Amino acid sequence: MKILSIDASCERLLITCAGAYKTYHGGRATPYILPLVNELLTELNLELADLDGFSAVVGPGSFTGVRVGVSTINAFCLSTGKKAVAVTSLELAGENAYLPAGNDNYYIKTGERYYFDSTAPANHTQFSPEYPPQMLEQVAQEKFSKGQETSILTPFYMRKSQAERMADGD
Repeated sequence: MKILSIDASCERLLITCAGAYKTYHGGRATPYILPLVNELLTELNLELADLDGFSAVVGPGSFTGVRVGVSTINAFCLSTGKKAVAVTSLELAGENAYLPAGNDNYYIKTGERYYFDSTAPANHTQFSPEYPPQMLEQVAQEKFSKGQETSILTPFYMRKSQAERMADGD
């Protein structure tokens, strides 16, 4: 199955497809997503219409990066009629992992449970955004094989943004 996957949730922009990948390091990845997708598909002699589906890392991670990656994949889904699967950063982190959420808070995964806490558990390992590129493709393939695809992806936030909290009166 040929799946184009994007992870823009952390410092490294990662785009994978059919065992190949492109990366960008250096902050603001937004201007590089579409050129890197085009470069990767050109190298593979593929077009969006040739793909079987898409995936994106939906969070937790960089607020802007997650939205840009998810929006890009949603645009591809809408333009091709193909489906996508959502992959979380914590699924890529392994069974017992955490990642810093800023302000001395942490996103934590224990088994299949996710939560937000102010203490990093001692028996967990910190997520590295430099996970092997094949891992993103593998998780996406597994989710497609389990029938977990959807027409539109939604960012996964473990807590509301400040603007959402203010709008809700929290």
